[in-house]
Amino acid sequence: MKKTSILLPTNTNQTYDYLVPEKTKLELGSFVSVPFRNKEMKGIVWFDSGDKVAIEKLKTVSKVYNQIKLERDYISFLDFFYKYNLTPISKVLRLVLPKDNILENFENNYDDKKKLDLSSETKIKLTKLQKKLAKKLSESVKKNKFERFLIDGVTGSGKTEIYFEAINQALRAGNQSLILLPEIALVDSLFKRVKDRFGFEPAVWHSETKASEKRKIWNDAATGKIKLVIGARSALFLPFKNLNLIVIDEEHDSTYKQQEQVIYNARDMAIARASFENSVIVMASATPSMESIFNVRAKKYNQLSLPKRIGSAGLPSINVIDMREEFIEKDSWISPSLKSEIIENLNNNEQTLLFLNRRGYAPLTICKDCGNKIECKKCDSYLVHHKIRNTLICHQCGFFSKYQKECSKCHSKNSFIQYGPGIERLNEELKKLFPEKTISAISSDNSENIADVMHCMEKGEIDIIIGTQIISKGYHLPNLTLVGIIDADLGLASSDLRASEKTFQLLQQVAGRSGREEKPGRAFIQTYYPDHPVILSLINYEKENFINIELSARERSELPPYGRLASITLSDVNEEKLIKFCKKLSSFAPTSKKVNVLGPAPAPITKIRNRYRYKFLVKANKNVNIQEYIRQWLFDKKKPSSIRILIDIDPYNFL
Repeated sequence: MKKTSILLPTNTNQTYDYLVPEKTKLELGSFVSVPFRNKEMKGIVWFDSGDKVAIEKLKTVSKVYNQIKLERDYISFLDFFYKYNLTPISKVLRLVLPKDNILENFENNYDDKKKLDLSSETKIKLTKLQKKLAKKLSESVKKNKFERFLIDGVTGSGKTEIYFEAINQALRAGNQSLILLPEIALVDSLFKRVKDRFGFEPAVWHSETKASEKRKIWNDAATGKIKLVIGARSALFLPFKNLNLIVIDEEHDSTYKQQEQVIYNARDMAIARASFENSVIVMASATPSMESIFNVRAKKYNQLSLPKRIGSAGLPSINVIDMREEFIEKDSWISPSLKSEIIENLNNNEQTLLFLNRRGYAPLTICKDCGNKIECKKCDSYLVHHKIRNTLICHQCGFFSKYQKECSKCHSKNSFIQYGPGIERLNEELKKLFPEKTISAISSDNSENIADVMHCMEKGEIDIIIGTQIISKGYHLPNLTLVGIIDADLGLASSDLRASEKTFQLLQQVAGRSGREEKPGRAFIQTYYPDHPVILSLINYEKENFINIELSARERSELPPYGRLASITLSDVNEEKLIKFCKKLSSFAPTSKKVNVLGPAPAPITKIRNRYRYKFLVKANKNVNIQEYIRQWLFDKKKPSSIRILIDIDPYNFL
């Protein structure tokens, strides 16, 4: 009997050899069921392990699902994925394997040559520039060849319509397309636009999609029946049969970076998958990432620029409110200058957005009698007061407790003082100022209601909306003319190498929600640092100047995109044992003139979920294979079983 290597969803980085039943044909990518320890497990036929296990010791494949197998290009992508991200391939498999009993009920009766009915498609009138760019993109899609595009257009410039034309080309050829979005909250809006534009409902794939619907989508993606999927990061792992086009909307968004379990950047991995599938990849943003801009300048990406808004709409004016010169009343967070602008806007029957990137009511609660700061019991983090729920919540681990009026240390009653505002506190202030107006607040805490709230905004039923970063992108609100940004300096004090970039992107995106139609828009930034380069670049619309300054600073420091980084986080419940192992591990780091290993050092948030965390930061030249360096350093070293190691290639989170 012949043997084959099977990849199983275990926690190891290995395949397992099994015997192939007589007269059974197995190919790379075939789905099977095999006995593993004391249970049956589903797996995939993988590359030969090279193990020389005696035939008589091997178990036999129990069942073969002949109706489906993974395409070779997709397997090559998965092989690249785990090697690039230094993630056990078995963990990656969990992103791929279908849930429940879909393999048993797989329906492979679809004619993939059948074209989608686009007879009810709505034709959109494009500008001369849009037509030119759309034609260039569509011609590339027609060639079925890997090519990278960046649609770099100001907010409200019609980027979506450009890539819709490319999708149109893929649909008419009978091919499949995938649109990735950074937030689930953005799906409803794009879903409606696709339905209105093409006359059919695209498939939607994210964490809130029902299991029964996911089974159907997985099946139909594999057979080629589904032609267009809108989804979050995980949609990238659907087994498409003929994927022709991938779109990464808001490509700059840091939420494309998966931070738990399997760590990867969905934007970068989408580019990789497109290369293996020979597909076109389109990235779209009003504020492209430094990496994408760098690749445009290096001629690796084709840039499609939209410097103006559609029609008569102009870009909003961006103004600074210098908080050093404003008199703020106690328990107030809105400056007198911004209040005046809001009043004027309301008198004109126009809508206002106030942006504050902080959830809850207050980020810090302190006893005024003894100075006790209420901290998380499991993390080195303060609990955030969520007044609506009457709870204190840790935004690191999710720990929560009821809000108590008595201090646990000095037992004083009603002695707590809350410092700083969250959107709940801002909402409270606005309702006192404008009791007769309709005000709504949204964040990730109530994300399930965002679609309804935005629909009410579009209909003009809400006067003032308050939001965190979840509201900063993608939404088109015709009557929104005023944006006020509270605590604009929050992100500038971060040790994150991308702090300036992220702040610039976020504030420009928020400002760009205003004045998207005939009425002119205004944005006001409350800041204590009006002369900061980021703020000056924003108010003067000096995007190119900011980019040049930022890239120049990165180049001098040999930081991405001019260098490479990898973050290695070790954790254990026992801090002493962890420190001892980290020091031992440090001594094993290979010596290289092109690689600098920093650490070990306590993580900025040293304890999360009762586990102490220490970090190494690997800094390398651009041409260094940083994955191979880490493999040589870490992969053959024994460690205590209680210690966990997380490797993050190209990190976005340094906490």
